[in-house]
Amino acid sequence: MTTEKNPLKLTTNKVKLFILILLVFSFYLLVVNVFGDFSFEIKNSYADNYFNEKEVNESFSKCSKFKCKIEIHSEFSNEKAESAQAIIYFFSQYQESSNKIYNNTLKRYNPRQITIGWTMESGGLYRFEGDSNFIISNFNITVGYPRVNDFNKQTHIYVPYGPVEYSGSDSYAHSAKFDRIKEIPSKRNNSIVWISSNCWHEDYKRVYLMRSIMNITKVDSYGSCLNNIDFTDQDKLINSKHDQKMDVLKRYNFAIAFENSLCKDYITEKLWESLSVGTIPIYLGAPNIMEFLPDPDSIINVRDFKSVNDLVDYIKKVENDQNLRLKHLKWIKIKKWSKEFQNIYDESVNNLDPLCSICSKIASKKILIPKQSPFLAGNESNFTLPLLK
Repeated sequence: MTTEKNPLKLTTNKVKLFILILLVFSFYLLVVNVFGDFSFEIKNSYADNYFNEKEVNESFSKCSKFKCKIEIHSEFSNEKAESAQAIIYFFSQYQESSNKIYNNTLKRYNPRQITIGWTMESGGLYRFEGDSNFIISNFNITVGYPRVNDFNKQTHIYVPYGPVEYSGSDSYAHSAKFDRIKEIPSKRNNSIVWISSNCWHEDYKRVYLMRSIMNITKVDSYGSCLNNIDFTDQDKLINSKHDQKMDVLKRYNFAIAFENSLCKDYITEKLWESLSVGTIPIYLGAPNIMEFLPDPDSIINVRDFKSVNDLVDYIKKVENDQNLRLKHLKWIKIKKWSKEFQNIYDESVNNLDPLCSICSKIASKKILIPKQSPFLAGNESNFTLPLLK
């Protein structure tokens, strides 16, 4: 999305206030006014990385029942916060030094104010997500990747990474569509690709697993994690990093798609990007991944193997056996998806505009209280895949 704008220009007192809020809450913040017209103010310029004013307002223009508007400001406004009907907090990465987050109730600037917690990352990174007491005590509405269920259907807004990604996202939806690929691609010259820059911020240590794989087979790693290859000069001419990534994926038969957390429903662009260009994902992530696939064989599931050696042996077998390769790509030619995957697809399409959904819930003027955190699923920190057979 857009890059960070002008540096913050705050007075000394405002700097102190900003630092205090950051340390205590470690959130990104939006304030929302909902009195006929809906307007949003972003607390600080970091949020520019999450929202583009033009794109969001275009999204708002499609809200059939509401007139919504967003204004991005680099300075926090107490005055606007006090008049806001709702405040949206973006969960930032939890820091051990900020344990105060568990000991404080988020400030409501007026007694009828609605607080909304939004995250697209899992509890493996933001540990307080799974604390139901914290969520119930501090938020009326949650927004994020977990699917809606009977416990949270009134208080949670589902925002999936795919198959069709939500409006305003910055990933594959801008350069490819999951359902756009219609033909099974020919075998490619390159075998396995990994593109990752988030190297160490996870509990199950996927980098160690990747190192084991790379010790026994060739993997082209373009990201900063275990980097061993650079983008070509032609790649570097592509302005969008996401388009650049998609262009690279198209050149490989397999893509490493390891999530940074192994949590239920946490299925990100790592899966959908690979599928959308006919590259077979070597997947490790959500334990319920099978619920989200167009076909059970559309991925190579790391959980199906007893060792790294077994996994690598199978990848080589698929690469050299056209029938096996077609087994993993046959989903592309499926004319009618299963009922389960059609539901996943429809849920994705029906949740393209989370900000409109937020407007709708705020406009209802109901003070909602979650029954539990929708982010309950924990990280499997003990997941290992041994090297030897």
